[in-house]
Amino acid sequence: TYAELDILYKRIMLKDTAIYTFGAFCETVLTQPIDVIRTRFINRTPLWRGYRGIMSGITFQFMGLVPNRIVFLGGKDLSKQSKLHWAIYSPIVSLAQTIVETPFINWKTARIEGLPIRYRPYGFFPLYIRNTIFATSLFGSKEELSEYNSMISTIVGVSAGVILSQPFDVIRNEKQSINRDKSIQYILNNLQKISKRDGFVNVFWRGCSWRLAASYVGITTVIESTKFLKSFM
Repeated sequence: TYAELDILYKRIMLKDTAIYTFGAFCETVLTQPIDVIRTRFINRTPLWRGYRGIMSGITFQFMGLVPNRIVFLGGKDLSKQSKLHWAIYSPIVSLAQTIVETPFINWKTARIEGLPIRYRPYGFFPLYIRNTIFATSLFGSKEELSEYNSMISTIVGVSAGVILSQPFDVIRNEKQSINRDKSIQYILNNLQKISKRDGFVNVFWRGCSWRLAASYVGITTVIESTKFLKSFM
């Protein structure tokens, strides 16, 4: 009956939400110190502020990652069921991701830099472009390189996604930073001004190695931890 199907659907949704929450928790614990260093490095603020400082913003990071991973992993599962091409569902999943995580990333960045916690909707569009490039690279490699080892397709997807989207991550950090240039309004204008100020290479590589490390650890952790929990549920 419809009532029984509705109960079954809700149970599946609750189970998936619990699994993705567990994955987000594992990812947060392992990647937060790397993310703090990356954010401070990009924003040119002091890297070390004691042991407690290295976990700055972890609450907001976890609160943002839970809906992020529910959308990211749940959207991927739904796309498989609906047989949508990865090039179509990647921008859709990324838009939902960006909407739910933008306030939490702003709050996390404010906490890392010691700023008052208030809603700042900065960096939405560069974050969306960054998320779309990353998701397209990761989902595309997972689909197109499916005959290879899962770890190989993950490494290829994460590497390509981080390197290609890095300029937009620098712009996103710039717009959310305490040191941001308020005269920079548009994405192309951002690239031009930051390149002129810091050098073109810095636009791509400022903090890229830290982001690669965080992404490798984060994606591998969330995928493997959710697989592990699903085997028991």
